[in-house]
Amino acid sequence: MKLRIAHFADTHLGYRQYGLSERENDFYERFDEIIDHMIENEVDCVIHSGDLFESPKPPIKALLTAQQGFMRLTSHNIPVYVIAGNHDKMQKSNTEIPQKLFENELFHIIEKGKTYAINDDVFIGGLQYISPNYQEQIKDFANEIKEDAKDYRYKILVLHGGLEKFDAYSKEFELDTIPDNFDYYAMGHIHQRYLTNFKDGIICYPGSTELRTKKELKDYKENGKGYALVTIDDSKEEIDVTYVDIPLKREYIIMEIRYPELEEKLVEINNRIKGSSSKPILDITVKEGNFEKSDVLEKINEIIGDNALSIRCICIPTDDERIHVPQDILTPEKALENRIKEEHDKDVQGIITNLTWSLYRELSIPNPEAAMNITDDYFEKNYGGK
Repeated sequence: MKLRIAHFADTHLGYRQYGLSERENDFYERFDEIIDHMIENEVDCVIHSGDLFESPKPPIKALLTAQQGFMRLTSHNIPVYVIAGNHDKMQKSNTEIPQKLFENELFHIIEKGKTYAINDDVFIGGLQYISPNYQEQIKDFANEIKEDAKDYRYKILVLHGGLEKFDAYSKEFELDTIPDNFDYYAMGHIHQRYLTNFKDGIICYPGSTELRTKKELKDYKENGKGYALVTIDDSKEEIDVTYVDIPLKREYIIMEIRYPELEEKLVEINNRIKGSSSKPILDITVKEGNFEKSDVLEKINEIIGDNALSIRCICIPTDDERIHVPQDILTPEKALENRIKEEHDKDVQGIITNLTWSLYRELSIPNPEAAMNITDDYFEKNYGGK
């Protein structure tokens, strides 16, 4: 037996970066490109491990893009297995996830109580996103899946959430929450790529398929973006995982420029991007000099003009006190963590951090319904609903 599985996640269909319709379309085109590549690569099945959509109420075009993409897969007799991520769910009882619209004999939604046999040897199960405040429940549900999987030769667990091992600010799962005895842990949620041995198996975060924020650019340059290809080969008695890299069409350029070199560097950028089929996004920081932001913006417009899709500029003159402030202190994650350490005893810091960070993420989307439910769940669990 040889089985080839394509694993991707965090496609965030419907996301409109900087309010630009072109960026929303980039996410749709990227999804189509990856689906087509999977078909050309003749995979046997596909796993999507959460955050298919940017919002639990996605725009019509996002729904149509997902539907048509999955239909292309199933028309080639390629089954699809998906879970819901935190962006896909309202976290209210009696509400359905958007993926339910696509469910059929080849499109399978993995959730509590629903596990599947890909064939006689390969088991697949998993959980939709659950608030990190419920570690014990998650552990119990996951161990039930482990029990269902025990008689299969190869076992796959699909989850959406972060481990502190990979991201200090994504702590949806404690290390002992995730059960052992699985061969492949198909993860989503963290937008960087991580692939390593884990509990006698392999854990893989395939990363996001597009650049949702500029923080992802470093990982993209180092590790690429696309999907993971999982090969189960009986002849080798092992699982092999490789990343399939599909370069992004739109360039994202982040650059710091000393003000005395502004004109020279802008000319270099313009020569680099002029005539690009997909206009790039520029994120420029200008510093070291006494200048007015209006003069900088005028020079950028004069030299680059319409050759970029979006130009975001931060100006830090020499006399601006921000230049003396360490940048890592300014991140929302660091600010929340530091404040919680100041205000709360050590024994409750972890609980408060999880609650605060969960609320911050949902309100940043924004997803007020999910934030309200996280709050209700917390108070019900800790204070009996009072």
